[in-house]
Amino acid sequence: MLENLLNNKDPIFNDDLPKGHRERFADKLDSRLHSESKNRFADYYTAAASVLVLITTGVIIILLLKINRQDDEVLSDVYPELYETEMYYINEISNKMNTLTKHREIKKSVLKDIKEIDKSFITIKEDLEENPGDERLIDAAINTYQIKLELINMVLSHIK
Repeated sequence: MLENLLNNKDPIFNDDLPKGHRERFADKLDSRLHSESKNRFADYYTAAASVLVLITTGVIIILLLKINRQDDEVLSDVYPELYETEMYYINEISNKMNTLTKHREIKKSVLKDIKEIDKSFITIKEDLEENPGDERLIDAAINTYQIKLELINMVLSHIK
């Protein structure tokens, strides 16, 4: 319909229009139609990229959580029945360490002792990985949890 009006030989359309106006108008109209279709594709690419970023982030978080779980839980990998015991000690130590680190009057020597316990626990972990069924290593791991918890409790009781 627009084309019929423009091609109409009516003097209203032909007298007032500068030379080449129809061609310029058609070019502008054509370029806008093409840019709108390009914008649609850009929107699809943006949406697809956003979904990809979300999925990748989710996978990374899951992998990090799995790695952290494997670092903390030593005994339950060997003996699943020790899961609750190990979780108790891990949670208690974590909660009390959070309380402990809030106090400014903690001496560096206490934190140094806790780090030494952690170093010995790393050795026990490595030995337990090499000898997964060794009862002495399992007892040593539980004793290490107990000693660390007792030390933290003792320091907290002196602070209060």
